[in-house]
Amino acid sequence: MAPLSLHLFAGVLFSFLKMLIEHKAFRMLLAQPIWDLSLVALQQNILAYLAIVGILYAFDYYRKYREHELKASQLEMRLTQARLQQLYGAEHRFEIGNRREGALP
Repeated sequence: MAPLSLHLFAGVLFSFLKMLIEHKAFRMLLAQPIWDLSLVALQQNILAYLAIVGILYAFDYYRKYREHELKASQLEMRLTQARLQQLYGAEHRFEIGNRREGALP
């Protein structure tokens, strides 16, 4: 994901674009320009943008967490399979040794 400075710049840019679109819409609908370029409106728009980015970061983090959990479970499964194969091989060698010695029929 992009660095925080890029997101702050994009937040300010999108905030101004939103205010410009609102200005044009009010001008067309009400036939009078309404400029709401106050610092409060700018802060609200930037906070809204950062909230959206924060939600996207949360989804990305969750996706990576799920991928990590999947890889961990796959590794655990492979380890269990390797242990079972090792036990089977040891048991098989034990049986062969006993047959050679005549302990098993």
